[in-house]
Amino acid sequence: MMSVLTVLIVEDDSAYATALRDQLFADSRFGEVWIAGTLAEAQNALQQNSPQLVVLDVDLPDGSGLDLLPRLEGDIHTLVLTV
Repeated sequence: MMSVLTVLIVEDDSAYATALRDQLFADSRFGEVWIAGTLAEAQNALQQNSPQLVVLDVDLPDGSGLDLLPRLEGDIHTLVLTV
């Protein structure tokens, strides 16, 4: 039985984040997907959820997404993007 990955998308462009979430939902390898639009929202989401994958934008309104990297504990995979 294949396990599904839970995902946190950290992206301030809501249209892009929603499109990415929809693509992940269409793939049976992904389960719950949370979206955070700011660094503060991402930190809160990490406290409340346990994602196995974080898709991380670098440029956020309240800081650099890279500042979140030291806070990712355990076996969390990270994909860093910037556009």
